[in-house]
Amino acid sequence: MRVTCVCGYPKEDSECEVVEVTAEERRVLLEEGKKPESKYYWCKPCHRALADPETMARFMRNSYEQQLRQLGVPQPRQKADEYHQKLLELCKK
Repeated sequence: MRVTCVCGYPKEDSECEVVEVTAEERRVLLEEGKKPESKYYWCKPCHRALADPETMARFMRNSYEQQLRQLGVPQPRQKADEYHQKLLELCKK
């Protein structure tokens, strides 16, 4: 059983998609002071939903807005919308 990194539910390995971290991704994460795993486990339904760039961008936008609200940042919706637009531009590249 694995605890998946998106929804956090325990799943059997057969119910998971495995995402392996590349050497370049690992280098960037280490430079940012993070301690990356070599593999991340996503449940298949979350992986399917978030593999679509537009769905992922909406998910990240909404998560960002909630974090801004919790921190008491002024105009969280406007800032989240700007972030969303930047994500969509990156997806098109």
